[in-house]
Amino acid sequence: MHDVAAARVLEQHRFVALANAGTVLYAVGFFAMLLGNVLFLTSVWGWSTLAAGLAITPGPIVVALLSRSSGRLAGRIGFRPLLIAGPLVFAAAQLWSAAMVPLDPDYLRWWLPQTIVTGLGVALTFPVLSAAAVSGLAPSSFAAGGAMNQTARQVGAVLGVAILVAVLGTPTSLVQAHDRFRIAWAVCAAAAVGSALLAMRHDRVRMDAPEVIAAPTPAGPVAPAVGEVPA
Repeated sequence: MHDVAAARVLEQHRFVALANAGTVLYAVGFFAMLLGNVLFLTSVWGWSTLAAGLAITPGPIVVALLSRSSGRLAGRIGFRPLLIAGPLVFAAAQLWSAAMVPLDPDYLRWWLPQTIVTGLGVALTFPVLSAAAVSGLAPSSFAAGGAMNQTARQVGAVLGVAILVAVLGTPTSLVQAHDRFRIAWAVCAAAAVGSALLAMRHDRVRMDAPEVIAAPTPAGPVAPAVGEVPA
């Protein structure tokens, strides 16, 4: 019984490590995309900061509407399917941006669709990663597990912004800037695909409550139930 309990603890720690590693990679793509989109709209399309903020708003709305549903879905089918599908959906949206978003502004035709699909990918991924990071931990470890996952997210954010700045550099023309944003979107897609590949290493991850293994009771006479006359 002790061997089973030890194996279960190691398995849970493996799930937590994979979830946090996946969070780092996904955060690299997400935060690079988030900053990159605003910079693209303001520097290449020449929109104001307010207009750029409004342009990316549909994505967060999709996330807010679907995040709770994705959590319930993970409770039924497990983390693994969503942690594969979510990053791949996100990656598809970034590849759409890299291939289809033009130099001249065309919001409804090219930008809005990828914003909505990006929101869908985020809704399927970030809430589930946070849950997977504490899955199977003892209640006393939830706070530490959650803090570790938030740290992983922040590390990914720092790396994502640094990579974005390195990729964009200081372009000397709008055409050159457009080409570099395409590369940046492709990098975001690659990071998300890396997160999905890590999720494939989850053999079987569910949102089950941790199994409680009862301690053996010492042998001895059983106390009579209330109202029962001892033999």
